[in-house]
Amino acid sequence: MFEDWKALSHGSCMDGAGVGVLFKFFGGKDISFTSPTGGSSSVGQNVNDLAKEWFYNDPRKLLLADISVSVEVAQLLDGRKYDIVLLDHHATAYHLKQYSWCEIQDPNTRCGSKMLYDWIRKQLLKTFDNSALKHHLDNLERYKRFVELVNDYDLWNKQFGLETADLAALHYDCLGQELFIERFLDYPKPELLSQERYLISVQNHKKEKEIEQKKKHVQVVNKLVGGKECRVGFVSVNGYYNEVAEALYTDKDLNIDLVVMLSGNRVSFRAPERSGIDCSKLAEKFGGGGNKRTSGTNLSNIIGSTPLEMVMDKI
Repeated sequence: MFEDWKALSHGSCMDGAGVGVLFKFFGGKDISFTSPTGGSSSVGQNVNDLAKEWFYNDPRKLLLADISVSVEVAQLLDGRKYDIVLLDHHATAYHLKQYSWCEIQDPNTRCGSKMLYDWIRKQLLKTFDNSALKHHLDNLERYKRFVELVNDYDLWNKQFGLETADLAALHYDCLGQELFIERFLDYPKPELLSQERYLISVQNHKKEKEIEQKKKHVQVVNKLVGGKECRVGFVSVNGYYNEVAEALYTDKDLNIDLVVMLSGNRVSFRAPERSGIDCSKLAEKFGGGGNKRTSGTNLSNIIGSTPLEMVMDKI
């Protein structure tokens, strides 16, 4: 299906990894993982640069899933609208609804992997019949539970509890995007292997200690966010973004409405439902993107340079 396609998806993200699994399982070879916020990618370019490079130089079709492009780049890509498919669920992609080659999930009820899963199923139904169709649908069905768990985590539904948490830990804490994709191409079932369960137990121990440290070092200040007085917790992290944020804003003594986390050149925003804060709008203000409860941008978008560049200037 994807033998003659180029794909772009969200880097350092389990939803992007899910896109990678489905794309490669159905014949794709060339996929680049990049930042939806204008940051660098696995190949050193941002999503807009990669999309423009494809437009001018690549005769293949293009799939963008769990990621989108700017208004200006979308206008350019529309010149090859029959060669491109874009699937995204982030609020920062709503401006692309006008384009026939874009499927934008609104309201946000399906992550990028689930949107691609459904899109692949539709294409199979259009292309095959009888025994060939059953063969391809059976292959797709092997990834149904995997995609359900990715969707559960990415949308913060948490319907499947430990099963979802284990899958996220396998991606974010143990394997990373590339090895995670290889694992699920080799073995589609999300049930953990014995060695994976051991790795996760080790990481969970480290995670608990990290969370306790962040509770001690978070700096909480009152700020106006979207015209509303909020308690904002600022903290530097080395990972475990969602877990650290949830531990902070569910701590009744801290009483935090918004968590802002800094890691290298990355700034991440997390907010509980009760806060009424839309993290996607906050990130968009600084050239970033995401969803209502979780979003992010690059620090350089806020301060004008990366931490490394600031150090270089001072020495």
